[in-house]
Amino acid sequence: MEKYIEIPKQTSTEVEVLSKDVEMESTPSEAVEVTEQMYRGERIVTIKVNTQEPEIKSVIDEGYNDIGMPFIAYMLLSDIDPSSPNLLKDFDSLYAGEYTSRKEVAESWFERLGFAEAIQATIKHEGIPEETVITRPEAMMSMIKDLLDLVEIGGRIYAFYK
Repeated sequence: MEKYIEIPKQTSTEVEVLSKDVEMESTPSEAVEVTEQMYRGERIVTIKVNTQEPEIKSVIDEGYNDIGMPFIAYMLLSDIDPSSPNLLKDFDSLYAGEYTSRKEVAESWFERLGFAEAIQATIKHEGIPEETVITRPEAMMSMIKDLLDLVEIGGRIYAFYK
């Protein structure tokens, strides 16, 4: 996947992401404008943050250049303030990981939340034959969505704490 950044005007910071897939589970904040267009058969998503503050533009550029796509995904969340000077610090505190599929998200959080360990302890304690227990981590997605915002870009899923 190609990506590049342009700052064509003094009043905005614009990031263009060449991607076939951008899926957001929420609408970005009003300060962030997302547009789409086709270019040579590829879908280009432009993320534009309107700001006249040079330090904010600098923070956004730094986030894009140093962090890359996870930062772009973060900018698409509905409850962030893209004009905050603490944008990078806020990103660091909310970023929960990058995944290749929803199944991987579910399996990872099934482990992180302690469900796999609890099931194994119960199996051992109660003497239940392990082959009789079937786990379906993907069934946890509704609970995970209560904990995380997920943004999909180019086949990657970026997770952020709510």
